[in-house]
Amino acid sequence: MSVTPGTQSSEQIQIGVTLLERFLECTPQYFQAGPDGKLHHDPRKVNVFAHGRKIFADSYGGELTMDDPSEFAMVKHRLLTQPTFLQVTLKKEKKSGNTRYITRGNFVIFLNNTHPFIQQQLREKLDQCEQLLSADKNFALEIDLGPALKAWYKTRFAHISGSYSADGSNFCITNFSQKCHECYNPILWIGCLPFMLLFGPPYCIYRAAKVNDLDCPVRANVTYLEGVSAAERHQLAVMLAQAYVQGLNAGTAVQSTPNLPPPYTDNPPPPAYGQI
Repeated sequence: MSVTPGTQSSEQIQIGVTLLERFLECTPQYFQAGPDGKLHHDPRKVNVFAHGRKIFADSYGGELTMDDPSEFAMVKHRLLTQPTFLQVTLKKEKKSGNTRYITRGNFVIFLNNTHPFIQQQLREKLDQCEQLLSADKNFALEIDLGPALKAWYKTRFAHISGSYSADGSNFCITNFSQKCHECYNPILWIGCLPFMLLFGPPYCIYRAAKVNDLDCPVRANVTYLEGVSAAERHQLAVMLAQAYVQGLNAGTAVQSTPNLPPPYTDNPPPPAYGQI
């Protein structure tokens, strides 16, 4: 994953955010476009979690289940040493009267597992899972990038109120099953009270007795990545400048303003306010 000028090096990045369109224009070396129009990868080299799989044909989805200690050891090693990618939709909602305004962006998220600060958080929770598995106990580890991503997305809308969500920003490592989040959502309890009273308490009691649920809300700095390396941008600018000069020398009609590439910054394109 490449970075823009003036940003941190790829080794220093903790969480990188790239617009989906930019990511597809310059995919990292881990991915190959397939005849199905989706991206394929070697799971021995990169981890991919994408709810519904979407553009990643071979992703783990949102849940990775295993019950063999040797298989868990392999997954643990990959999660601590290999880059991890997620496809996430960040959304801001603001209601005014009877109208709801939604601004959303589709992003590919890069989690730098080898960064010491990130690795320390993951290793602590994965070690707990390994101990539970060795003791023949059920576990479900929820790794969630949502809080960090929502905090970053909120900074794009300074002084504008609204609610924020990060769909697809979590994934689960388990030897049992992923937790049904709906049963723990107080908003759903209010909106679906009869149904939740019937099914919610029994599920929560059963879950507490059967599974050790571990939460890992990843704390990290978030960096916006343009998706194209500085070297590639420089090479493109040089090529365009050379073509412009050659056109002048040859007496070729050219535009008064050379067709230079657009400026690249650390910030994504401004959101489309009021998009419904």
